[in-house]
Amino acid sequence: MSVESDRRKIVRDAWSARHCAEDRSAMIGLSVIRGLALAILAVLILVALI
Repeated sequence: MSVESDRRKIVRDAWSARHCAEDRSAMIGLSVIRGLALAILAVLILVALI
């Protein structure tokens, strides 16, 4: 009984850790995309000014 509950807890912890990693990578991807968009906007503004 206790072994089964421990196994279930381990599986649940692994799932939560994986979801945290996925959320973190999604946040990093969003920040990278936002940075690229800002860089493109800056280049366009510079080209428009020249």
